[in-house]
Formats: sequence, structure tokens, C-alpha cells
Amino acid sequence: MINNNAYFETNHTYTFYEQQNSSAHHRRCIDGKITGCGNCVGYCQYKEHPGFLTEKLRTEHDCIGKGCYYYLPKPKNEKRPLKAAQISQSILNIVTEALAGYEGMRVLQADKCPSGGWQLKYVTITNEYHIPSIEKKLSACVGDVISMIRLNCDFEKAAQLIYAA
Repeated sequence: MINNNAYFETNHTYTFYEQQNSSAHHRRCIDGKITGCGNCVGYCQYKEHPGFLTEKLRTEHDCIGKGCYYYLPKPKNEKRPLKAAQISQSILNIVTEALAGYEGMRVLQADKCPSGGWQLKYVTITNEYHIPSIEKKLSACVGDVISMIRLNCDFEKAAQLIYAA
């Protein structure tokens, strides 16, 4: 397609037009109707009818099929890795509660293993606990395989990490 639209600027993106919109949640479509921002799939920069496009409007105008130069697709929202952090925190809460009776031991971090299960990084000021039995107990509580890795700290540093609020 030949660009004969003086209004068209190549440095603008869908996000630019979304930010220029006066309403945070409503968008004016190319047909003049107002729709919610969640219904929009793109933006048309053509000077004869600039505006947002719904799935129906994009299909009617065949923007993708024609390879329209003026069509800007709405960027896909990537899922945030926050969910993994929430799961790790949930595992830490379960493990902390299960280890409440073990004086002088604290789990600091829970990491999901690529091969499955969880790695728990812990500190302790004592060597009297049988770690394989604790791993078995925690595996039953969590419902997944647990392996524990001791972080090597001197006594003072370990005590600070264990008894810090």
C-alpha cells in the first residue's frame, strides 16, 4: 500500500493512541460508536476514519488480510511472573508453620526446581536435626517433593537470620 496520508506518523503506536484518549476505559471506534477498552483489538490511523477497532470492525475492513499500513494491533499483555512469587510465598508460609517446633532453624527461600519439587534454603544453629526426616514431613505438608539446602553461615549470622522478625 502507498502511504499518502499526511496525518500518519510512523513513530506512533497503539499505546500512544490509547494514552491520547480522553477516557481511561472507553474508546471511540472508526464507526463513531463508543466501546470499552477491553473490546478493542487495534487502532486505525487512516485520516478518513481514525479510531479504535473491535474484532468485528477489523474483520469487516479486512485490515489484516489486506496488510493495511494504517492498522496498529493492540499489544498482547504478557502474564506477570508474580504468580510464581505468590506460590513461593505460600510454600514458605506452609513450611514455616510446619517447622515451628524446630528451635534454631529457619527456611529463608523456596525455589521451584525445573525437574519438579521444591528446594528450600535454610539456616540453622544446630546440627541435631535429621534433615531427611524433615524433608519427608515437609513433602507431606506441601504435597510435593522437598529438598533442603543448608546455607553456610557462621553462628552469629545464622542467629541473626533465624531470630530476625
